Amino acid sequence: MKVLWPTLVALAMLAGGPLRAESGDAGRERQRIRAEREAAEARFAAEQQACGARFAVNDCIDAARKQRRDTLGDLRRQELSLNEAERKRRAAERLREIEESAGQDAISAERRAAAQADQRQREARAADKAAKRDAKLESAAAAPRARAPQGALGPQPSASEAAANRREHEARVAEAQERKKRLEARRASRAKPAASALPAPP
Repeated sequence: MKVLWPTLVALAMLAGGPLRAESGDAGRERQRIRAEREAAEARFAAEQQACGARFAVNDCIDAARKQRRDTLGDLRRQELSLNEAERKRRAAERLREIEESAGQDAISAERRAAAQADQRQREARAADKAAKRDAKLESAAAAPRARAPQGALGPQPSASEAAANRREHEARVAEAQERKKRLEARRASRAKPAASALPAPP
């Protein structure tokens, strides 16, 4: 069989064996596959042309086609393997990104829950202080009358003044209790359940 110059070039490229790229360099591997595919096509064209000069043309062309089909099939398997490796790499990278994002969301949820707990504690302390202050004021208003002996404070108030003082005192106590109820209601309305963490990715 007469072999033409392009065929010799293609065979020389293949004789050294395919240059495998490193596992991380998919671009160079794809270029190698493309070059080998082009060389196989060039070799087939040259052999097909050379077969025209032979007596058994059909057998020669069939042999050239078989060799081309085998070479292209092998290159296609290599390309599919490369595509599969690239797909797995991308899936692993996406999974890592999802896990990092879920970790950040869990940290944010913990911080929100801690901030809400701190806020509730501050409100409870403020309510306790307000209740103690009101209790002190009430006891301070009632204590002098209880401790003072009869006539020690000078002229005693009349019955109408005593009734007015008693009503004023009761109004202050009711107002303090109402303020305490409002503060507790506001604290209860602000107490939201802690945000739950995102479910783990499947």
